[in-house]
Amino acid sequence: MELMREPAEAESAVTDAIERMRRRLYRRSSDRVICDLIEDDFTQARAALREVEGWLDGLLLALGEGHLSPEELFDRADETAALERLDDLSATVQSLRKRVAQVAGRSRLSSPR
Repeated sequence: MELMREPAEAESAVTDAIERMRRRLYRRSSDRVICDLIEDDFTQARAALREVEGWLDGLLLALGEGHLSPEELFDRADETAALERLDDLSATVQSLRKRVAQVAGRSRLSSPR
């Protein structure tokens, strides 16, 4: 499975995967809720990754420009928004892992032996 995708392609892959999971799980209303939460987690995680990537790209461009003062470079490097988004990403990934584990547990309990 290829992981690196364009944003629209990645969103489509997430939607397709969530829909397949929904079809397998929709037995209880709580199943619908957890599917929605997993989809939200994927959306939030991908958005955070894009923002961090944008900051990295911007910093790389700034370093390549060569005409910025040391203070301007420091200001760009000292951007806290990227760190905050990484914190958000970490929390979202932890949540996603827990929710997927819940789905796995439900699937195991409901599958025939």
